[in-house]
Amino acid sequence: DLTMIEKLIVLAALTFTVVDGDTIKHNGERIRLWGINAEERYTPAGKEATRALKDITEGNSLVCVARDRDRYGRIVAMCYLDHGQWASVENDIACLMVRAARAKEAPKYSGGYYKRSGCVAYK
Repeated sequence: DLTMIEKLIVLAALTFTVVDGDTIKHNGERIRLWGINAEERYTPAGKEATRALKDITEGNSLVCVARDRDRYGRIVAMCYLDHGQWASVENDIACLMVRAARAKEAPKYSGGYYKRSGCVAYK
């Protein structure tokens, strides 16, 4: 279980790093993006996904809402670009990754949230 203090995480620009296409790191803690899955970073598609997440988040502060911890102890969170109305699908970095075709929705975990929200890959 997460404590209330863990549920809302504000990551100022330059205080986090992109680990791969669906994970960021802040203060030594890995944060897994909720509801999506990107290829592993050592694959060609994984390298593209990692680059896409870096491009999306570069120079931006993020607001993450933790939902759980996974079996590896990582925080699983919905993370948003901190642009005013941050808790919107337009600022949801997982949605942006799906729209960029650099990650796929993981309906087992998302329950189809991103598809219902209009986060589909543009070809």
